[in-house]
This record gives sequence, structure tokens and C-alpha cells, in this order.
Amino acid sequence: MSSAELKALSESVVAPGRQQTLQALLEKNRSGVLTAEEEAVLDELLAQADQVGLLKARAQYTLSLGEGAAELLG
Repeated sequence: MSSAELKALSESVVAPGRQQTLQALLEKNRSGVLTAEEEAVLDELLAQADQVGLLKARAQYTLSLGEGAAELLG
């Protein structure tokens, strides 16, 4: 993967519409009024957010390795 692709991945975010849904469901969850269907959607959105976070962390780590290697060689 190129540095540009890694940088784009490291700056990725959850889609705005999904983020709004996630926030609304988290609020409902705090109030204790989620339906079983809403709870399933919340679980899926949280899993997706976790995956985005992991991908971002890996991309940032890989970029930092590349920068460090370039400094050692350069």
C-alpha cells in the first residue's frame, strides 16, 4: 500500500450518517429504552467503528515505521 493510501486510511472516519445513528442509539441506550432490533444495530455500528479505529491505528503505525526507516537510511 502506498504512503498516500496509508495516510488516507489513517484519516478515515465512520460515515456521517452512521455516526449520527450511532450517537442516537448510544443516547437511547443510556436511557435504557433500546429495542432488541436497535440493540443489534448498535452492536453492529460499534463493531464497525472498532474496525475503523483498528485500521487507522495500523495505517498510522505503518506510516511511522516508514518514516523511521527513511530517517535511518537518509
